[in-house]
Amino acid sequence: MFFLLRLLFWFALVLYFLPIGVQLTYRGHTINISEATKESGKTVKDIVGLCSRNPDLCNMGTNALSVVSEQTRKTVTPENHPRPDAPVVPIPTERPKQIRP
Repeated sequence: MFFLLRLLFWFALVLYFLPIGVQLTYRGHTINISEATKESGKTVKDIVGLCSRNPDLCNMGTNALSVVSEQTRKTVTPENHPRPDAPVVPIPTERPKQIRP
């Protein structure tokens, strides 16, 4: 919850300092910041409504995520990791005797 409050604070601070009604020019194209913000909002609404328009796509994405999560669970199993009682630092082995002339 505290993370969301901090995120909201910083987002509001950035929005406060954004210039309103300023047009930017990028590669010969004029970009109006307020229109760009409105268009990005439309894009977010379109992405949110994607599952209601195309449920097969969401089902396929859900199945893909479940396969990936299952593979991750198989990879991170206790038999692939050392026991908790195993030493973290390896015990040094005996060094060979140095040969001196």
